[in-house]
Amino acid sequence: MKSEEFLISTLPIKPQKEINIGMLLSPTIMDFIGNILGAQKIIGFNIIHSYEQKDNELYGYLDAINESKIEYDSIFVDKDHDVELLEIVDKMYHDGFLKIKQKEKIRCECGRVDMIPSSINNGKMYRLENGKIICNYCNQVCNKYMERSLVFELKDKLNKTLLCPPYLKKELNSFYRTFNNSDFLVSKNRNTGYVIDTLSGSFNIDVDFIWSNYFKLYDNPKQIYIASNHQLFLMFLMSYLAEKTSNNDLLFIANPYLNVDLKEAKRQYELRTLKEYKQLLLLYNFRWQNKNCNWSSTNTTYLNNISETKVRNLYNAMILSSKELLESELPLEELIFKILNEKSNMQNNIKDMKRLYKKNRL
Repeated sequence: MKSEEFLISTLPIKPQKEINIGMLLSPTIMDFIGNILGAQKIIGFNIIHSYEQKDNELYGYLDAINESKIEYDSIFVDKDHDVELLEIVDKMYHDGFLKIKQKEKIRCECGRVDMIPSSINNGKMYRLENGKIICNYCNQVCNKYMERSLVFELKDKLNKTLLCPPYLKKELNSFYRTFNNSDFLVSKNRNTGYVIDTLSGSFNIDVDFIWSNYFKLYDNPKQIYIASNHQLFLMFLMSYLAEKTSNNDLLFIANPYLNVDLKEAKRQYELRTLKEYKQLLLLYNFRWQNKNCNWSSTNTTYLNNISETKVRNLYNAMILSSKELLESELPLEELIFKILNEKSNMQNNIKDMKRLYKKNRL
């Protein structure tokens, strides 16, 4: 029986032609934590894009998810909800959350780089050469313009941010300092395919801003979203949107970045078809006290040399011992961190398996 209180979802993942281990990490955590909480489990996909068609990649990704035996209740594809999401953005404008301002912008000829100066960092869309910003697609210098733009104001500090692991809050707070009293650009000069009309004219809406509001489509009072810690700015933005423009409470899980040889990791992942093996292999490789961690083949050696029964017992022990924590009075943020940091640790898991076996619970 799924709890209507909890929803757990990956932040929308952009499907790729080649599926790698990194793309299975967030769905695995979603399945694991969702089983413990009895939550509604969703895998999110981002295929709204101005330049590429991602439908074929989506089907390939879903095949990989199903082959890995990752369980979910539904999928969220942003493209299937684009009308609803655009209505949400339109309502934000009419409710006064989005403002029309004259903004200095930096833009290239092809329009893929289109931003305000305060957003400049080492982005994927452009590079810095001799003090100039060069678009990585049209290879042209980006010039400055003054343009009428639609923006979301970042002017008040958030009252709370729920983030796991908690040490990353320091980095999240740096975004507050960097972007305090600044504007987040919502509109783009190029045709994004998504337009809202105002009394002052029409605006093309940034597709990433559109799907960043997708949490508003759900009524669940507690919503948990998972992504790599490389997505902290998006988590910051969604936290801000949630607190200032909705009644939703969001909790984010920012999993460590895994340094790994993708081909070798895939080979090890496919050594056994057992779901419990695949889940344990990935969960054991996380070091939740670190922002980056290395893949350990020691986990593979151990899991590949024990019986299927023992692998299942290990996984079931991890679920049961984690559920024991639900009886505590820990806040949700601390509860989830304790589960990820302690209960999915291989040595602790082995101890819990032996303890539960002696009690005839396995």
